[in-house]
Amino acid sequence: MHEDVIYYSQCWEDPLVVLRALSINSNDEVLSITSGGDNSLAILSAGASRVTSIDINPAQNYLLELKYKATQTLSYDEYLEFLGIRDSGRRIYFFEKIRPELSKQARDWWLDHKELIPVGIIHCGRFDKYVRFFARYVIPLIHRRQTIQNFLATVSMEDQWRFYNEAWNSRLWKFMFGFATKKQSLTRARHGGMFAQADNTPTSGEYVRRMEKNIASVPIRDNYFMHYSLNGNYLSYLPFSMQEENYKKLREICIKDNSRLVCVSENILTYLRTVSDNTLTKFNLSDIFEALSLEKNNKIWDEIVRTAKSGARVVYWNNLVKRTYPEYLSKYIKSDEILQDELRKQDRVYFYDKVYTHTIIK
Repeated sequence: MHEDVIYYSQCWEDPLVVLRALSINSNDEVLSITSGGDNSLAILSAGASRVTSIDINPAQNYLLELKYKATQTLSYDEYLEFLGIRDSGRRIYFFEKIRPELSKQARDWWLDHKELIPVGIIHCGRFDKYVRFFARYVIPLIHRRQTIQNFLATVSMEDQWRFYNEAWNSRLWKFMFGFATKKQSLTRARHGGMFAQADNTPTSGEYVRRMEKNIASVPIRDNYFMHYSLNGNYLSYLPFSMQEENYKKLREICIKDNSRLVCVSENILTYLRTVSDNTLTKFNLSDIFEALSLEKNNKIWDEIVRTAKSGARVVYWNNLVKRTYPEYLSKYIKSDEILQDELRKQDRVYFYDKVYTHTIIK
């Protein structure tokens, strides 16, 4: 893990799935994987008492801190401009306004990586650059701009699926999308450890299947994940934490009670071992189990059960590696299969295999 690299400058797990799975309330003590920071901010804006946002890579937490402090310092229009959603030549100026509010560690890191700011910080992650490059430079070789906009504007699911089959799914699209989703290609977009536990099964065909299932069942018109993937930026629809009403909530929290968001740069197992029994009520764990050995997976689940209050809820995703809790903990963990199926059907991110949600019972 390179501390000088931001791997994800946005979260690529659907915040509406996270919030529905966790059912956040004002008494919640939440442990949330930082990644791009957006889902930790979504959980905070949903009313959690305290969010501990954890990432083994300090750079991800410095990104989260910058996004969070920007809500305190900038107006909403300036905030969107600074993030990279709107065109701007003033991002360094905005950064200088935010800089005094940052911790020394975050401030020093961003001063050393100031070149990331002018392009917009939501575009600076390795994975996000990969997605954006494909959208801005590869897709226009396959489809005209009007075709892209027509696809994103389809209203009914029937029209959406028909458009995909008749106007979008060309031989060139199949080839280029297949190439972009090969494991060898994706290693350029994600840190190599994410594939450490994956077998040698080809990935491109699997991602085609998942994408087509998503297009057949999830409206593309307001799916900002697909808009970014096909346009390289957001247009009319914004991520949850960047919507104005949630920006206002985050701004108020940041000004009135800054202690409700805590960033921890640590291995999650090491951190959980410092947490008292029966402390945490919600866990947003992204796809962290993907890269873990079974032994480490099981040790983390031991700590989740120990540190969770009875009734605590957990949400996480599997991508290429099937990982869940060990059988010996099944008496403490209840899965909601009906909710899981509903969440998977509404999930706006196509590339995950499955979302899991559990309740800890003690």
